[in-house]
Amino acid sequence: MRQTLILLALYLSAVVLPAGAAETPGPREQVEEAATRLFAVPETAAGSDSKQSARIETHVQDVLDGIVDFPAITNGVLGEHRDSLSASQRKQFQHEFERSIIQLLATALGELEGYDLAVEEARMHGETRAQVPVVIRTDDQQTFEIQFTLALAGTNWRVRNLIVNGVNLGLTYRNQFGELMKVHNRDIDAVIKAWSETTAEVAPAE
Repeated sequence: MRQTLILLALYLSAVVLPAGAAETPGPREQVEEAATRLFAVPETAAGSDSKQSARIETHVQDVLDGIVDFPAITNGVLGEHRDSLSASQRKQFQHEFERSIIQLLATALGELEGYDLAVEEARMHGETRAQVPVVIRTDDQQTFEIQFTLALAGTNWRVRNLIVNGVNLGLTYRNQFGELMKVHNRDIDAVIKAWSETTAEVAPAE
């Protein structure tokens, strides 16, 4: 359960609300709505295991489509190596990264049962930065504190990073990509393949 929630928390770091609403929500409201929508999936997806998994993955895809800035998130993961990728390689890595987010989040949501979600008030850092603490208590008595870090882009707040029980997850992913670059001697195609194979190991079974 602990690994499942950490995976879930990591991918929630990418979630934002759609632009174009009549009244722009604040950072706390944005985090609360996004988290509530995703965490509620196990309660709304009923049926056989295979149908439930498919329904959850479809739901995740629907939620993420149009509300996640995958190019920006991908650039953050690539870090200092972003200029080493060609346009086609960057597109391929973004595809693999997006696929892994959807599959891993669907797996995590499918395993999550009872929980209590408490979203605290935003901690503002000037007018364009904020942190929103979220405390999750599961039915098996585990507690996780998640710090959503947001930045104001235009009139919309976007989640840019996540810290789970003190672990900076955005930095963790960047370090993982950097380590793959070392292991594969900066062979971008090999790195992308290794990333894809690693995430596929924990993807839902077909």
